Amino acid sequence: RSSPPPVVIPVYLHGTDRLFGGGPGVHSGLARWLPRFPGFGRKTTVAFGPPIDFSDLLKNNGDPEICDKVTARIVSVIESLEREVNGKSKATSKIPA
Repeated sequence: RSSPPPVVIPVYLHGTDRLFGGGPGVHSGLARWLPRFPGFGRKTTVAFGPPIDFSDLLKNNGDPEICDKVTARIVSVIESLEREVNGKSKATSKIPA
């Protein structure tokens, strides 16, 4: 219903969970006062895909399942980015819709 239609750029992130190690209470004693370098020496990957085209879906304005179809397309593209980055034929994890 918007004009122009929205532009969605898919992004796949891998390794962001390793940027800041531990959690509350992990560092104690002197270690909690020493400076830490978040992500130092840890690999993080960010992959951007081309804009996703929804023009075929947006033609069916009255379709009650349009949100599900748009979401499925976005998830599919992000999973393909994951396969590209990891060099595998199958996605290693499911991205929640």
